[in-house]
Amino acid sequence: MNTILSRSLGAVLLTLLLSFPAHGFSLTDAQVKNFINSFAEMQEMLDESYDEADDPWDVEEDKDFSPSTMISDFMTEIRGHERYGNVERLIRQHGFSGVDEWSGVGDRVMRAAFALEMGEHAPEMDEEIAEFIRNLEDNPHIDEAQKQEIIKEMQAATASMEELAAAPEEDKDAVRPHMETLRQTWGYTDDDY
Repeated sequence: MNTILSRSLGAVLLTLLLSFPAHGFSLTDAQVKNFINSFAEMQEMLDESYDEADDPWDVEEDKDFSPSTMISDFMTEIRGHERYGNVERLIRQHGFSGVDEWSGVGDRVMRAAFALEMGEHAPEMDEEIAEFIRNLEDNPHIDEAQKQEIIKEMQAATASMEELAAAPEEDKDAVRPHMETLRQTWGYTDDDY
């Protein structure tokens, strides 16, 4: 009797787990709006408080943030800085329970936004990368070791793009109506495309 009950309960739990997207619950419109608004305010706050001589937000330029976790990675990098408390307060003012929730939502928003942007330009990008590699391989002025290093970097960039393109459809659907606002937040114009 206990075995049948355990199996039934297990089947119900499995069904419930499979009904949710890979990251848990679907992004809501409010979460996306709150992230975008808080992100814009945070950029403004960081720009206003920027001091080149004493830069608490200085993140190594060559820091290799994963495209799927760039917001979380950045927040981990700046944790402990003097103005981090201001960031936490701002995040809570926008309806998030804390940095972890905000970062998780932010990672998903950014990943979905980049996937949408790349989706529009993916065929062109693939052809440009393939042409670049063909030209590189035919270039007699670059030695083989350098060619292999450049190709390795291109393959890593391609893998990152593929990682971003794999954003869940539910997240892309939630972010799609906010793409123009995100582009403005990032400072993009039509000329950038």
